[in-house]
Amino acid sequence: MTSGLVFGFLLLAAGLAAGWLIPRFPEAWRKVPRDRYVGLLIGIFCVVQSLRMVNLLLEGSLEPLRHWLIPLGLFICLGAFFYLEYLFTRALGGFLLLMSNQVMHSAFVEHVPQRWFIAISCYLLGIVGIILITSPFRFRDLLRRIPDSSTWRWATALPLVIAGAGTCALFLMANHA
Repeated sequence: MTSGLVFGFLLLAAGLAAGWLIPRFPEAWRKVPRDRYVGLLIGIFCVVQSLRMVNLLLEGSLEPLRHWLIPLGLFICLGAFFYLEYLFTRALGGFLLLMSNQVMHSAFVEHVPQRWFIAISCYLLGIVGIILITSPFRFRDLLRRIPDSSTWRWATALPLVIAGAGTCALFLMANHA
């Protein structure tokens, strides 16, 4: 339940930022897509989560490879920090992919009502995550369009707020049922 609520609140915060903060402080958001330090923090979280999942897969004859996971994680984080452009955007895309997987799993394990809403939201956010990873300049362009166009503002903020509010509400209903 915790992952669903956290993800829902993060989506709500992103929707409110797109609808209210970015238009009011457009210059503050210009450097966000390339931010290395915040991107590194998000990236470390993503790498740790990924390595936890990989660790579960290393069984039997693959078990001796487990001692390579920590050096591999350090190598990936350092390499990303020094060699990737748009680190924040790519890390955000990875975060969306990992959290979509986690939230969908939680929704099905906890028998959340209306799981189709969670599944559709997670799949769409997973596609957004893939786009952020493969074409990070599109996020930069979106952050430039939001302050100038109410159409882009609404098209960005409204789906995020709906997905966030719906996810939070459904996970809260599952907790009280």
